[in-house]
Amino acid sequence: MKVEAKFTSQEAVHNAQNQIQLAGIPSEQMSIRTQSYVPRTQIPETQTVRSASSAAIAGAVLGGLVGFFLSFVTSNIPDSVTFFGTHNSKVLTLLITLMGSIIGASGFGLIGALSGISVPKTVPNSYQTPENYLVIVEGDENQIEKVAEILKQQGGQQLIMDNG
Repeated sequence: MKVEAKFTSQEAVHNAQNQIQLAGIPSEQMSIRTQSYVPRTQIPETQTVRSASSAAIAGAVLGGLVGFFLSFVTSNIPDSVTFFGTHNSKVLTLLITLMGSIIGASGFGLIGALSGISVPKTVPNSYQTPENYLVIVEGDENQIEKVAEILKQQGGQQLIMDNG
């Protein structure tokens, strides 16, 4: 059988080790391993999609209004130049408004996406990685019960007992 416990300080490991040896467990049955813990680098989510969609909506509305205004002005001015072969003012108004909306949505959406792309990256300081210490003790059932109690008293965390 064996028991494992995790400690966050080297002092706690030495105290546990001394108590285990005082309980009559030989040091040959005990091993201590260090585990370095490097936190994951987290990159915050960007506002690209939110900015682009908001800007595209604003651009579509603004472009549609400008297109509608231009079609309204050109349809009310006699002998005005039209780029379409039809002189049907309803179709012309609809087409220009639709084109203004598409152009506005594209332009404003691109500007919004580019402005939301700036992502501050956080990089962990590699010199300050916390370490955990894993104490593993092997022995018979009575020894393991004693050691498990000692490890708990000394602040051992994530206590694991294994019959293998």
